[in-house]
Amino acid sequence: MTDPIGPTMAGGHQPIDSEDGYRALFYPDANNYELMREGKNPVYYWVPDQLRIARHGGEKGDYKFSLLRFAGGAGAVKPTVGGVLGLTTTGSIPAAAMERLQKKLIEKITSTSSNNGLWNPQGREPMFRPVTLLASTASISDLKFTQTGLRHFVQDKKTKKFEFRTSGMLGKGNREKIVKGPTKKDEGIGDWYWVLQGAGAASMDPTSEHAFTALLGRGPAAILYDTFKGASTVIYAGLVMDLQMWTPKIELSVKGEWKKIYDHFSAHANAHNLWTSADIRYQLNHTDLKGKISVEISPIGSFPGSADIAKYLRDKSDLVLDRFTQEAQRIIFDPAPVDETAAEASSSGAGASPWGVAFALKKRIDETELDLAYKETMQFSHVQQTVVSSSLQGLLHAMATEENAEGKYFPSVNLDDWPKELARTTAPIASWQTKLFHSLSVQIGYPDKSGALLWKNHVFTAPNSSTELENWTYTVFQKAEHEVENPPAGWKPDRTFVKRAIHFNEPDPYDEFHIRRITVPEGMLQLDKGDNGTPLNDSIVEVRAQSNTIMAVPVHFRGVLKENQEAELTVQAVDEKNQPIGEEARFYADAANLRQPRSWTLCPAPSPSHRYQYKVTVYDWSDGSEWGSKRPTISSGPLRAPILPKNSQNVTFRFRERQK
Repeated sequence: MTDPIGPTMAGGHQPIDSEDGYRALFYPDANNYELMREGKNPVYYWVPDQLRIARHGGEKGDYKFSLLRFAGGAGAVKPTVGGVLGLTTTGSIPAAAMERLQKKLIEKITSTSSNNGLWNPQGREPMFRPVTLLASTASISDLKFTQTGLRHFVQDKKTKKFEFRTSGMLGKGNREKIVKGPTKKDEGIGDWYWVLQGAGAASMDPTSEHAFTALLGRGPAAILYDTFKGASTVIYAGLVMDLQMWTPKIELSVKGEWKKIYDHFSAHANAHNLWTSADIRYQLNHTDLKGKISVEISPIGSFPGSADIAKYLRDKSDLVLDRFTQEAQRIIFDPAPVDETAAEASSSGAGASPWGVAFALKKRIDETELDLAYKETMQFSHVQQTVVSSSLQGLLHAMATEENAEGKYFPSVNLDDWPKELARTTAPIASWQTKLFHSLSVQIGYPDKSGALLWKNHVFTAPNSSTELENWTYTVFQKAEHEVENPPAGWKPDRTFVKRAIHFNEPDPYDEFHIRRITVPEGMLQLDKGDNGTPLNDSIVEVRAQSNTIMAVPVHFRGVLKENQEAELTVQAVDEKNQPIGEEARFYADAANLRQPRSWTLCPAPSPSHRYQYKVTVYDWSDGSEWGSKRPTISSGPLRAPILPKNSQNVTFRFRERQK
């Protein structure tokens, strides 16, 4: 029996637009042809193909957008003019719009895709699901000068309006003058000041909301005010999504002669004689090594469009690269020395190789007559990166139709007319889906007349959904220095004291897939040291759970286990001299749960380098044998633990003694 496995790029994708401006990309399930042969409904997956400005309370609510313009300080040497931009983007598609998109897709593929077995629904009612994200990163275009001078703004001498233009390299002195912030007391923030917060790792749900805040100088504030009210905008939001894609069931055959392959790599060896996945990929695709290796990819069975799918998969170099390198590490490659591997990884991206490190070509090979003969029937997943970039024009229609849109979306304040009020907007930033954090807390204090700090606090917990973004604002009237007796150390009238903390969930001792060592006192990590915390004059305060004091390592097994085999991974932190620190953690895997995501978390991190050593041992219960790597491997970052074959030259092999 066949079940849906996930979307595939092999059958192409279908971009669909709705009449009301929504757009989505649809992909077929890799098993659709087999599903329909068994009388089941086909499955299609979707991902949004545009970003919009989010609204409060649905499609009829106000936009989550504000350009607060401020001016004042007439008595200063230079008046302060600028603003604060706050906006929230989203990829969500309302249910009614999604229903229309799905209907248009069915109409399109029914009439045009009868020659593609993955798309033709054959009269059955399709099922729709969102695409699974492995990671996502949100961004928004900034409005500041760059070192290359390719993106900048100028004021037209006749119209006096600021415009977005392109030019050559800016002079060093001019560039520093434009982008710098205040450096002296009572100095303004600068005409072209731009500091954006909110860009970075985003939710695993592509339809969730993502908030941005920017502090602006006069130039960006004027441009945004003019362009958001005009016919177009220079602000673009982006979302880079890593999608998990699958291939249909295929038969892969790789043939060649190792002697010729070895001679080729010897002739093209680089200066250090180290090979990364990028180096090997280049040799496979861009040199005459193609003539020394033959590759055949055939979809299992015959169905409409199978020839095009085979061609797509043949051009997918990562498939051949992965299988070739698994065989090559046994015949023509040796592991590189640890120090050389680290240097190579830092300069040429060796961390992306199938082993996670670079490998060295052997001095010679003894098996000169052996042939490369690899054949496998399989179905595999790979990561497909998709970029969504949209011009944020969703506000333009509202500006022309809504009442009081000017005051609602473009408020202004004169700094000369109001009491000096300090406002601290705090926002929690945490990967709640990891289940590592119980809550985040913040305390903000400001002195009374006697100098004693008066504290207010707030606790952030995991939101109920990815669209329920939370922040908390603390406000207090600013005092002059002479109004406070015995002020606390480090205090200035514009500074508040902040104490932030991370509160961890209790580790589950029965969770063998997620091993945690939380050794901070009372399960809480203080981000600001001292009794009074950190004095800050920032109006936007992040309570960020991602700290250098947390060592979080995703763990993945790489390789294959048979039914009667089990893999044991031991992992332990090391210091700068590669000496073990603390306790070992152990992970186990068998054929059934080999692909189960695992994680290893230490808090606080034993060393600043966040490095560790690991070793994989394989137990074969059918014949009582075991084998593992000869020595622990030093690494950092995500752990991709390789399961080496028993006949590999890089393992020790033995039979265990039977118990009497």
